[in-house]
Amino acid sequence: PIKMSTKLSLTTLPSPVNLIGRDNDISAVKGFLDKHPIVSIHADGGVGKTAIALRIINDTKSEIDRGRSHFKHIAWIRSTGDLKNDLSALGIPGVESSGLVDDKFKAAKSFLEANPTFLVIDNMDIPPSTRDKDDMNTISGGTKILITTRIKIKNFQQYPLGRMDKQDAITLFYKHYLDITDAPKTDDMPDRSYAEKIVEAASCNALLIELIAKMACWEYGERLDELWVKLEKDVLGTDSEIDIDTEHADSHKYEALSEDDLKLQGQIRNLYRMSGLDDNRQELIRFIAAFPAEKIIFANAFKWAGFSVTDLKYLTDRGWIEKSGEGYLIHTMVQGSVKFQKSD
Repeated sequence: PIKMSTKLSLTTLPSPVNLIGRDNDISAVKGFLDKHPIVSIHADGGVGKTAIALRIINDTKSEIDRGRSHFKHIAWIRSTGDLKNDLSALGIPGVESSGLVDDKFKAAKSFLEANPTFLVIDNMDIPPSTRDKDDMNTISGGTKILITTRIKIKNFQQYPLGRMDKQDAITLFYKHYLDITDAPKTDDMPDRSYAEKIVEAASCNALLIELIAKMACWEYGERLDELWVKLEKDVLGTDSEIDIDTEHADSHKYEALSEDDLKLQGQIRNLYRMSGLDDNRQELIRFIAAFPAEKIIFANAFKWAGFSVTDLKYLTDRGWIEKSGEGYLIHTMVQGSVKFQKSD
């Protein structure tokens, strides 16, 4: 029998983010979750699906802490495309972490069926098998599942996430450009006209805006006019779309990518080239990009591989890699732009 657990979170949660806008989307997704056992947030890459899911799971955690939720636990999984493997990694009480995957999977299913849990499965970009869908349907009920994905998953309630509001996109740009925690008031910001041009050319994509704004913050200071000239010429042009080199990529993972996703990967590739990273920092990014994007790489692995803390901070400050607890991650779209493009 599986013991009851007093531990709220069955996994480590990603680092919290200061989400700008999206209040209506958050309310809508919560409404869907009230009515459906499994909900998927569907959108192209870099739009903010993960940030919304993270806000919702943190809201749920707060509600549990205040005794205002029927959930007893929360859990966050970064999808590997193998649900059995993903669920077996949950911290189920009374189950040895060194045990057999099949045993841990069965224990996780039994626990989730018996203990109401809010479970997020992030980046489920590989279509789940019929068996995986059956397993998710089995554990859902008291347990609710929120999926983020770039593909349309049949049989589950879908929430299509639209483009970020332009004013929110400008606010996001200035937040990272000014390197501040709180969302700024942007009406009287310097060079606002250039900020508007940047967010419009970036199609209000949160990831691309963050990368550009951090480059502006660290490399261009108050020279947004100079940055815009280079972005317009070298990054945000009409020839940004890239081809995926299927010899080096898992083609089944990329076959469902939209034209907008391919264009975004091309724009990130162009921005990466424009960034002028030295050889050591490019090698560090290639090192982390070689791992699955859902895998947290801990600091000692970088030390073992000969990379410096200074370079890790440099790349984190500029958004090329992400700090997550005691380790680091790379966004799937950045990974794709670095690893899966054809070299010219």
